[in-house]
Amino acid sequence: GLHLEEGDQIAEAADSFAEVLRIAPEREDAMFHLAEARRKLEQYEEAVELYKDALNLDKDRTESHTGLGLANRALDRHIESLEAFEAAVGQTPTPLTNLHLGQALASLDRHEDAIVAFEQGLRESATDVDLLYHLGLSLRAADRKERAVEVLKLASEGRPEDIDILRMLARVLGEVGRTVEAQSAVEAALKLRPNDAALHGVLGTLQVEAGNVAEALD
Repeated sequence: GLHLEEGDQIAEAADSFAEVLRIAPEREDAMFHLAEARRKLEQYEEAVELYKDALNLDKDRTESHTGLGLANRALDRHIESLEAFEAAVGQTPTPLTNLHLGQALASLDRHEDAIVAFEQGLRESATDVDLLYHLGLSLRAADRKERAVEVLKLASEGRPEDIDILRMLARVLGEVGRTVEAQSAVEAALKLRPNDAALHGVLGTLQVEAGNVAEALD
Protein backbone atom coordinates (compact mmCIF):
# COMPACT_ATOMS: atom_id res chain seq x y z
CA GLY A 1 0.00 0.00 0.00
CA LEU A 2 2.72 2.48 0.90
CA HIS A 3 4.61 1.70 -2.30
CA LEU A 4 1.47 2.27 -4.38
CA GLU A 5 0.71 5.47 -2.46
CA GLU A 6 4.19 6.82 -3.18
CA GLY A 7 3.59 6.10 -6.86
CA ASP A 8 0.32 8.06 -6.83
CA GLN A 9 -1.68 4.88 -7.43
CA ILE A 10 -4.14 5.98 -4.80
CA ALA A 11 -7.09 3.71 -5.62
CA GLU A 12 -4.85 0.63 -5.64
CA ALA A 13 -3.20 1.76 -2.41
CA ALA A 14 -6.65 2.12 -0.81
CA ASP A 15 -7.49 -1.45 -1.77
CA SER A 16 -4.24 -2.66 -0.16
CA PHE A 17 -4.83 -0.75 3.09
CA ALA A 18 -8.42 -2.03 3.20
CA GLU A 19 -7.12 -5.58 2.84
CA VAL A 20 -4.71 -5.05 5.72
CA LEU A 21 -7.60 -3.84 7.87
CA ARG A 22 -9.68 -6.85 6.90
CA ILE A 23 -6.94 -9.08 8.28
CA ALA A 24 -5.94 -6.85 11.21
CA PRO A 25 -8.75 -4.37 11.99
CA GLU A 26 -6.83 -2.71 14.84
CA ARG A 27 -3.91 -1.57 12.66
CA GLU A 28 -4.02 2.18 13.27
CA ASP A 29 -1.36 2.90 10.66
CA ALA A 30 -3.34 1.11 7.94
CA MET A 31 -6.49 2.94 9.04
CA PHE A 32 -4.72 6.30 8.82
CA HIS A 33 -3.30 5.58 5.37
CA LEU A 34 -6.67 4.34 4.13
CA ALA A 35 -8.24 7.57 5.40
CA GLU A 36 -5.60 9.57 3.54
CA ALA A 37 -6.29 7.60 0.36
CA ARG A 38 -10.05 8.11 0.67
CA ARG A 39 -9.54 11.84 1.12
CA LYS A 40 -7.28 12.06 -1.93
CA LEU A 41 -9.94 10.17 -3.88
CA GLU A 42 -12.46 12.79 -2.68
CA GLN A 43 -14.39 10.17 -0.72
CA TYR A 44 -14.66 12.57 2.18
CA GLU A 45 -17.43 10.98 4.24
CA GLU A 46 -15.54 7.68 4.39
CA ALA A 47 -12.32 9.53 5.13
CA VAL A 48 -13.89 11.34 8.10
CA GLU A 49 -15.03 8.10 9.69
CA LEU A 50 -11.67 6.44 9.11
CA TYR A 51 -9.76 9.36 10.64
CA LYS A 52 -12.05 9.20 13.67
CA ASP A 53 -11.46 5.46 14.00
CA ALA A 54 -7.71 6.00 13.70
CA LEU A 55 -7.82 8.67 16.41
CA ASN A 56 -9.71 6.31 18.68
CA LEU A 57 -6.69 4.03 18.41
CA ASP A 58 -4.05 6.77 18.58
CA LYS A 59 -5.30 10.20 19.62
CA ASP A 60 -1.79 11.65 19.46
CA ARG A 61 -1.20 11.34 15.71
CA THR A 62 -1.17 14.95 14.50
CA GLU A 63 -1.56 13.87 10.89
CA SER A 64 -4.91 12.22 11.69
CA HIS A 65 -6.24 15.43 13.23
CA THR A 66 -5.01 17.36 10.21
CA GLY A 67 -6.52 14.91 7.75
CA LEU A 68 -9.82 15.00 9.63
CA GLY A 69 -9.78 18.79 9.44
CA LEU A 70 -9.10 18.75 5.70
CA ALA A 71 -11.84 16.18 5.01
CA ASN A 72 -14.37 18.15 7.06
CA ARG A 73 -13.35 21.35 5.29
CA ALA A 74 -14.02 19.71 1.94
CA LEU A 75 -17.52 18.89 3.24
CA ASP A 76 -18.04 22.52 4.39
CA ARG A 77 -18.19 21.39 8.01
CA HIS A 78 -16.29 24.38 9.28
CA ILE A 79 -16.84 23.90 13.02
CA GLU A 80 -15.68 20.28 12.90
CA SER A 81 -12.75 21.30 10.73
CA LEU A 82 -11.75 23.99 13.21
CA GLU A 83 -11.89 21.54 16.12
CA ALA A 84 -9.62 19.11 14.29
CA PHE A 85 -7.08 21.79 13.39
CA GLU A 86 -7.11 23.11 16.96
CA ALA A 87 -6.22 19.61 18.13
CA ALA A 88 -3.43 19.38 15.55
CA VAL A 89 -1.92 22.71 16.64
CA GLY A 90 -2.30 21.73 20.29
CA GLN A 91 -0.13 18.68 19.64
CA THR A 92 2.29 19.97 17.02
CA PRO A 93 2.33 23.74 16.44
CA THR A 94 4.07 23.98 13.08
CA PRO A 95 3.73 26.55 10.26
CA LEU A 96 1.49 24.10 8.38
CA THR A 97 -0.84 23.31 11.29
CA ASN A 98 -1.11 27.03 12.07
CA LEU A 99 -1.91 27.72 8.41
CA HIS A 100 -4.76 25.20 8.51
CA LEU A 101 -6.01 26.60 11.82
CA GLY A 102 -5.93 30.16 10.51
CA GLN A 103 -7.82 29.19 7.37
CA ALA A 104 -10.48 27.44 9.45
CA LEU A 105 -10.89 30.51 11.66
CA ALA A 106 -11.06 32.80 8.63
CA SER A 107 -13.77 30.63 7.05
CA LEU A 108 -15.87 31.41 10.16
CA ASP A 109 -15.09 35.15 9.86
CA ARG A 110 -12.95 35.01 13.00
CA HIS A 111 -10.25 37.03 11.33
CA GLU A 112 -8.56 38.46 14.43
CA ASP A 113 -8.07 34.91 15.73
CA ALA A 114 -6.92 33.82 12.28
CA ILE A 115 -4.33 36.60 12.27
CA VAL A 116 -2.91 35.25 15.56
CA ALA A 117 -2.64 31.75 14.07
CA PHE A 118 -0.96 32.94 10.87
CA GLU A 119 1.47 35.12 12.82
CA GLN A 120 2.30 32.17 15.08
CA GLY A 121 3.20 30.13 12.01
CA LEU A 122 5.32 32.97 10.64
CA ARG A 123 7.37 33.07 13.84
CA GLU A 124 8.81 29.72 12.76
CA SER A 125 8.80 30.33 9.00
CA ALA A 126 8.95 34.06 8.32
CA THR A 127 8.96 33.75 4.53
CA ASP A 128 6.20 31.16 4.14
CA VAL A 129 4.21 32.56 1.20
CA ASP A 130 0.96 30.75 2.01
CA LEU A 131 1.00 32.08 5.56
CA LEU A 132 1.78 35.59 4.33
CA TYR A 133 -0.97 35.50 1.70
CA HIS A 134 -3.66 34.27 4.07
CA LEU A 135 -2.49 36.70 6.76
CA GLY A 136 -2.93 39.47 4.19
CA LEU A 137 -6.47 38.27 3.42
CA SER A 138 -7.45 38.28 7.09
CA LEU A 139 -5.84 41.67 7.72
CA ARG A 140 -7.89 43.07 4.84
CA ALA A 141 -11.07 41.47 6.20
CA ALA A 142 -10.28 42.95 9.63
CA ASP A 143 -9.94 46.39 7.99
CA ARG A 144 -6.22 46.57 8.70
CA LYS A 145 -5.50 47.29 5.08
CA GLU A 146 -2.22 49.19 5.22
CA ARG A 147 -0.63 46.28 7.05
CA ALA A 148 -2.31 43.90 4.61
CA VAL A 149 -0.52 45.72 1.79
CA GLU A 150 2.88 45.22 3.40
CA VAL A 151 2.24 41.54 4.07
CA LEU A 152 0.92 40.90 0.56
CA LYS A 153 4.00 42.62 -0.88
CA LEU A 154 6.17 40.16 1.02
CA ALA A 155 4.06 37.29 -0.30
CA SER A 156 4.42 38.59 -3.85
CA GLU A 157 8.19 38.92 -3.47
CA GLY A 158 8.30 35.31 -2.34
CA ARG A 159 6.17 34.10 -5.23
CA PRO A 160 6.31 36.77 -7.96
CA GLU A 161 4.45 34.70 -10.56
CA ASP A 162 1.38 34.09 -8.42
CA ILE A 163 -1.56 35.82 -10.12
CA ASP A 164 -3.85 35.55 -7.09
CA ILE A 165 -1.38 37.35 -4.85
CA LEU A 166 -0.82 40.14 -7.39
CA ARG A 167 -4.56 40.53 -7.92
CA MET A 168 -5.25 40.77 -4.19
CA LEU A 169 -2.33 43.17 -3.69
CA ALA A 170 -3.71 45.40 -6.43
CA ARG A 171 -7.18 45.29 -4.90
CA VAL A 172 -6.01 46.31 -1.43
CA LEU A 173 -3.71 49.00 -2.80
CA GLY A 174 -6.70 50.42 -4.67
CA GLU A 175 -8.83 50.30 -1.53
CA VAL A 176 -6.32 52.40 0.41
CA GLY A 177 -5.96 54.91 -2.44
CA ARG A 178 -2.51 53.84 -3.63
CA THR A 179 -3.70 53.73 -7.22
CA VAL A 180 -0.37 53.99 -9.01
CA GLU A 181 1.06 51.07 -7.04
CA ALA A 182 -2.13 49.11 -7.69
CA GLN A 183 -1.67 49.70 -11.42
CA SER A 184 1.87 48.36 -11.21
CA ALA A 185 0.64 45.19 -9.51
CA VAL A 186 -2.02 44.63 -12.18
CA GLU A 187 0.50 45.29 -14.96
CA ALA A 188 2.83 42.69 -13.41
CA ALA A 189 -0.06 40.21 -13.40
CA LEU A 190 -0.86 41.02 -17.04
CA LYS A 191 2.70 40.18 -18.04
CA LEU A 192 1.98 36.69 -16.73
CA ARG A 193 -1.53 36.47 -18.15
CA PRO A 194 -1.83 39.03 -20.99
CA ASN A 195 -5.26 37.91 -22.18
CA ASP A 196 -7.01 38.02 -18.82
CA ALA A 197 -10.09 40.18 -19.46
CA ALA A 198 -10.79 40.67 -15.75
CA LEU A 199 -7.29 42.02 -15.15
CA HIS A 200 -7.65 44.41 -18.09
CA GLY A 201 -10.92 45.62 -16.57
CA VAL A 202 -9.27 46.24 -13.22
CA LEU A 203 -6.42 48.10 -14.90
CA GLY A 204 -8.85 50.29 -16.82
CA THR A 205 -10.72 51.18 -13.64
CA LEU A 206 -7.48 52.08 -11.87
CA GLN A 207 -6.36 54.23 -14.79
CA VAL A 208 -9.62 56.17 -14.68
CA GLU A 209 -9.28 56.64 -10.94
CA ALA A 210 -5.74 57.95 -11.49
CA GLY A 211 -7.03 60.39 -14.12
CA ASN A 212 -5.48 58.52 -17.06
CA VAL A 213 -8.67 58.26 -19.06
CA ALA A 214 -6.89 58.13 -22.43
CA GLU A 215 -4.84 55.13 -21.31
CA ALA A 216 -7.97 53.41 -20.02
CA LEU A 217 -9.61 53.78 -23.44
CA ASP A 218 -6.65 52.29 -25.33
